[in-house]
Amino acid sequence: MDKVTLLCDMHKLMLEEFDQRVRGALRYSFLIRIMQRPVQDFLTINISNEIVKGRHIIEHAADLVKAGTFPTRQDIQHLLDMSRDIDQAMLKQGIVSPARLSSQLPLLEPIRRQYAQSLLNETHQLLCQWQGMTCLRNALALQYDVPQFSKLLYDMLHLYGLQTRLLCQALHLPGFYILVRESNCQTIYLAMDAVARQLASELAARLFRSHA
Repeated sequence: MDKVTLLCDMHKLMLEEFDQRVRGALRYSFLIRIMQRPVQDFLTINISNEIVKGRHIIEHAADLVKAGTFPTRQDIQHLLDMSRDIDQAMLKQGIVSPARLSSQLPLLEPIRRQYAQSLLNETHQLLCQWQGMTCLRNALALQYDVPQFSKLLYDMLHLYGLQTRLLCQALHLPGFYILVRESNCQTIYLAMDAVARQLASELAARLFRSHA
């Protein structure tokens, strides 16, 4: 397996495990249960979109390394445009209200930018470190220690949680569901943040364990 495919697969597996743990935490919420179908549909589409965005960012970082160049503002803008295009899928499936999403964009854009810039820069640096080496763990150890890598993973998942909360607030919901939308968005965000802290710590320890 090549390095880019491995990083994309690891990113995908992390997000899928994160998503499953969040869903597990939410099963205890009464308000989430009474609107289970729209919430589950939203989470499914949202995580799928995030996996696609991550793959594009990782592949773009690899292209820059191959070309011997470094990330620029133009690269970040390209990735933001890509992110916007992917989110349009939610509009087409009727999960998110176009009008409400438009009202969230001023808050959403800085978070999207920070997420794209962080994943692009960190992946670019890791791939540069990884050149001439066969072991991912050795390359990671040159760039991070366990607390640093745990914080990086948490920061990424935290930004994803912030994006999710804003998109959740733009959900297109029928009838009385609208009355509990804000409460449910906050419940989802708090569950995501708690899971992010635990999962980031576990993954960092897991990845560095065999290197120690």
